[in-house]
Amino acid sequence: MATQAAITDPGSLAPEHMSVLQLARAPTTVADIASDVDLPLGVVRIILADLRELGLVVIRTPVVMAERIDKHTLREVLNGLRGL
Repeated sequence: MATQAAITDPGSLAPEHMSVLQLARAPTTVADIASDVDLPLGVVRIILADLRELGLVVIRTPVVMAERIDKHTLREVLNGLRGL
């Protein structure tokens, strides 16, 4: 998830919304945001839904780990481990 649009009236958002929005400037997970703002995961999900409805954040599904690591790298790691 990452922020998308600029806020026209920051005073219209609750402090919790602003904290979550600040953390969402860079792509991050909902769990990481919840941990950083020290709020329950469910509360953060509701806040993010509010921010999404306002067009302030974009929520994307995570990239599967297998898609991020190529097979060549995995083979090299496996060969290195076998050499130990």
